[in-house]
Amino acid sequence: MPRTALIIEAPASATLAALRQKLAVDAWLAPESPAPFIELTAAVTHVFPAYPPYGGLHDAPVPHATVGDSAGYEELQEAERAIAAELPLSGTASAVVLLVEGSHGRWHEARRFPLSLGKDK
Repeated sequence: MPRTALIIEAPASATLAALRQKLAVDAWLAPESPAPFIELTAAVTHVFPAYPPYGGLHDAPVPHATVGDSAGYEELQEAERAIAAELPLSGTASAVVLLVEGSHGRWHEARRFPLSLGKDK
């Protein structure tokens, strides 16, 4: 059964300032303040409880922007060098994107849900 993931396309008026790695195979950018992403994920999960982030694989998903997934250590080091010079990155969330992992292990966009900026913005 394919896994699904609910992610933020861009940070919600936040800054991505830290590059993180896990087990030398994954790298991601972490927001300075993860709270808006955690709140948005909780709200969507509340509305769609049958579709938890990452298929319920993680108790508390970590807000992030993936830089490298299942890459070799040297590839991640190269990506880190290239990205470090560009940090911090800032942006505003414009959509929630539903990603589905295919049988070949690559993620693809299944659906995009635009976010409202509210009446006052």
